[in-house]
Amino acid sequence: MKVVEFQNTQGVEVQYICADLVERIIAFMIDIAIVSFSITILYAIVEGMSGIAENMFVLFVIIPLAFFYHLLFELLNDGQSLGKLIVGIKVARVDGMPVQTNDLLMRWMFRLVDFLLTTGVLAAVFVGVTPRSQRLGDVLADTTVIKVKHRKTGLNRVMSLTTLTKHKPKYLQKAVFTEEQMLMIKEVYDRSASFPSQENREMLASVAENVAATIGIETPENHKVFLTQVVKDYVALTR
Repeated sequence: MKVVEFQNTQGVEVQYICADLVERIIAFMIDIAIVSFSITILYAIVEGMSGIAENMFVLFVIIPLAFFYHLLFELLNDGQSLGKLIVGIKVARVDGMPVQTNDLLMRWMFRLVDFLLTTGVLAAVFVGVTPRSQRLGDVLADTTVIKVKHRKTGLNRVMSLTTLTKHKPKYLQKAVFTEEQMLMIKEVYDRSASFPSQENREMLASVAENVAATIGIETPENHKVFLTQVVKDYVALTR
């Protein structure tokens, strides 16, 4: 399992799991199926047109759809084509900054090399051997493809709120964090619990230190208990 790590704007170390080769291939095949189906429907529409009208329709509608599909969807849909959206993966910068138009344009331009000229072999090799699962276009654009399914759970599904109706906040007396920050804290906690490596323990400690500094207290020794309490405090204060 490959990961990409960066520090977000709140100073919290965030770790995302990179999409593996199989997930990327599945997303790619879904996109191919969607484009092929769309082109088939569009060709059925132009059958009754005159020769000139049909040629114009093909030139200005069908060809751009096939050629610019990935670029347009990733530009307009936060780094996700329809295939990526279905699989639960997206394009992201390796430094955690928002993906810019020039980043997506760079990786799109190198689709010619990654897929067409090498029938996808070059892309598969690069994704397999690079530490962040990057194809050539990703390497040049400083991007990769990450899993995002786990980010779609809101705090109301993180824990049963009915168990917190009588909860008295211990560390938080007001909501000094955003829900997005709370989800990041919960992500780091869950990852440390699921994969108790030294690296993840250090990340958990770093998050605990940042949270404690924001609240204005000394970092408690038991980081897991502390962060669980903070999340519960936040839920009790904001729900």
